[in-house]
Amino acid sequence: MRTQTAVIILLSSLAFGPTQARAQTATTDSVVRAFTKEKGLARVGLAMRLLQQSSASYPRATLDAIGDSLVALVLTSNRPSEEQRLLQSSALEALAISGSSHAKVPYAGAGQRLYRLAMESEYHRGGAIYLITILADSTEALSVLRRIAVSENAIALFAVAELGESMRNKGGLQVLRELSRTGEAKDSTARKEITRLVRRFSAAKSP
Repeated sequence: MRTQTAVIILLSSLAFGPTQARAQTATTDSVVRAFTKEKGLARVGLAMRLLQQSSASYPRATLDAIGDSLVALVLTSNRPSEEQRLLQSSALEALAISGSSHAKVPYAGAGQRLYRLAMESEYHRGGAIYLITILADSTEALSVLRRIAVSENAIALFAVAELGESMRNKGGLQVLRELSRTGEAKDSTARKEITRLVRRFSAAKSP
């Protein structure tokens, strides 16, 4: 947890440092060129800064390309070195923060990209699922978690757990009740957990 906090502080300093003034006055093309020249944490920090801009500042396609670059960075290796893990974790958290209520303008494409990381990353899928819960748009967060929960991927169980815990009072319990009723979940362990959580919280409301 201390490492994650340190990473977030570092990203914030990179995102709002000297690059900020340059990015505000640069054209979209020059910003993209500057972004592609950055390396490591400096690139991640600049990405987080740019993703928090409105579509009026930069075209959505440009922001999506930057978001995709963070996804590619996280998926670079499923057996990363310690240095690679730090960089990948930084990219993952930068993407999530950019789509959270902490962002100046939450990036609308964060949920879709966190979904991809949850489904495809071996090392960071658990973190990606958790970070979906901090998206500023709770409706989007519920939709993404629901998609994972009904998938055949073994991580469906993690999505079910977040629906019942982090998102329970934000509509997560309603989603679990719906899944319990429809039986849409494909993973048998996820289905059992859905049933258990629905019964648990239903019993908690009983006198």
